[in-house]
Amino acid sequence: MSITIEELQNEYNGLLQRARPIPHVYRFLTERSDDGTPHVEIIGDEYHFVSTERGLDLFRKSFGSKDEILYEMIALDTFWMGVDFEFKNRIESLDCRRMIFAKQLELLNLIDPEWGRRRAAEIEKTLVENPYSDS
Repeated sequence: MSITIEELQNEYNGLLQRARPIPHVYRFLTERSDDGTPHVEIIGDEYHFVSTERGLDLFRKSFGSKDEILYEMIALDTFWMGVDFEFKNRIESLDCRRMIFAKQLELLNLIDPEWGRRRAAEIEKTLVENPYSDS
């Protein structure tokens, strides 16, 4: 059963606050901006996470549950929080992903430890195909 966009937004805001995001940086958009920023659509019983630019879909991910779209959205937000953290604390000799992924997992574990475990497994798959390359 679908929930309203407002209910989804309230749940998203509550979950994201556990990670103490930078105010006004992470937004829940419900309309296309055509600049690549993702937005949310609810169509029937499906949740869609969509990014558009200049009238074209860059990506459209569809989910059958609110938990799945919330995970997708918050995983993306915490990734960018990790990027911000790495940029401010860069260690030139390390692959930047080490710090980004570590921060992302720290934040996801604050929100939901199961999401942290899930993302850790996804990161492991990525690293099998594209290992760290420290200098």
